[in-house]
Amino acid sequence: MRHLLFAFIGLLLLTSCESEPIQEAFVEQTIAVPGWLVGTYDGVHTQKELSVYPDKITFEYLDISKEIVASQVVQVQLEESRFLVYTIDNELLIFNKTTLDSEINFHFNELNLGWFRNKK
Repeated sequence: MRHLLFAFIGLLLLTSCESEPIQEAFVEQTIAVPGWLVGTYDGVHTQKELSVYPDKITFEYLDISKEIVASQVVQVQLEESRFLVYTIDNELLIFNKTTLDSEINFHFNELNLGWFRNKK
């Protein structure tokens, strides 16, 4: 009976030690997207959709659908009028503010994907 009690206590300690890193990892799996950028957009000229949220960024280019999730992001950089995202695949996403609050300009690597209007 004594061995069973020690085994039960050991199991409880082991379980409680494992849950903390899982919770921390879950909390850290977001992209620090600035408030002015969060939302769903339509391409002004392309009519393609762009979604920017803390859990993922989705867009289309050259008829390819692309999704960037938080675990793929290596670094983000916020400047006065633009937001940069660097991924583990050496991709660069650049979001530029425009003079209109409802529009942004979006670059993926070397491609200027154009102007996007927030759907609000």
